Amino acid sequence: MKETLWEFLLKLPASFEAQLFYGMMIAGTLGMGMNWLVKWLRNELPCFVTYMFKSEAKRSVLSILTLAGTVLAAIATNVFVIDDRFVGWLNVLWTGATTGFAVDATMNKGSREAWTEEEREKRRA
Repeated sequence: MKETLWEFLLKLPASFEAQLFYGMMIAGTLGMGMNWLVKWLRNELPCFVTYMFKSEAKRSVLSILTLAGTVLAAIATNVFVIDDRFVGWLNVLWTGATTGFAVDATMNKGSREAWTEEEREKRRA
């Protein structure tokens, strides 16, 4: 007997594919945070909340949606299953983190403020 849509949807949150999605999204979110950290260490950005939610909120939403789409595409194409064997959670988490970093670095560039010479010297110190 074929599974109904409702049976499928009830099982979905605990499925292997959903676990892959959760793991990659958590790791991807951490990767996005690491992108902010790199920019913050270079004195390019203020606090995390300003970066993600105040100055470029639309770009942040775009980054999150792009990450989710990329994760879904990876899961749908069975990237983490080779010869009917799961490649392991480390590969899933590492792929999620690097994808999150890359997506945020690409999509959430924002606009750079024009620095005066005084501000430039201050940031170099």
